Amino acid sequence: LRMKQPRDTTTDHPSVTQNEGWRLPWLGDSRWLLPLLMIVTLGLRLVLVNANDVISRDGLNYVGWAHMIESGNVEKIPDKYLLNPYPLLIVLVARTGINHVLAGQLISAVAATLALLPLYWYCRSAFGRRVAEMAALIYTVHPTMAHVSSEVLREGLYWLFGFSAIAVFWSAVQHNSWWRFLLGGVLCIVATMTRVEGILLFVLAGMWWT
Repeated sequence: LRMKQPRDTTTDHPSVTQNEGWRLPWLGDSRWLLPLLMIVTLGLRLVLVNANDVISRDGLNYVGWAHMIESGNVEKIPDKYLLNPYPLLIVLVARTGINHVLAGQLISAVAATLALLPLYWYCRSAFGRRVAEMAALIYTVHPTMAHVSSEVLREGLYWLFGFSAIAVFWSAVQHNSWWRFLLGGVLCIVATMTRVEGILLFVLAGMWWT
């Protein structure tokens, strides 16, 4: 089997090359935009972490499962969550001395911030700089996404693995690279272990493959 050769996006989509010269008027040199947005993304979520003193029911479950992992009572964890990386990460971060609730919040906030990198890279490669900058800006300040990624929830981690899988798959198509497709598959598996919706990423990979 051979992977389909990617089309020349510069000829099929002239707007992509035109977008490369676009700049946010209030920023000036846009090479500083992504680092600035990452700082704002993390800062906003840390403020929300500090302000949030209520844990959701799902959050209580993740913290409870983290305690079960520590005590060795993994048989009490529901089967579909046995391989979920989020409770395990809570255990690892909590070993630094912070409580499990704060550990879960920090994992969510940091993972959601790192997810900005593959999101920006993919949008810039596929659609141009203008779309990438707007997508990153919306992701940074979107109130629902900011709030969710400051709680003890696995969404931030899922976005990191999911966006990374999409970016790697796109890179595999662009470079006709088998090892990139394999890496994207691994990221899809981890994303699916985090949230079952990650299985849809395999559908996207199959569409790009054909």
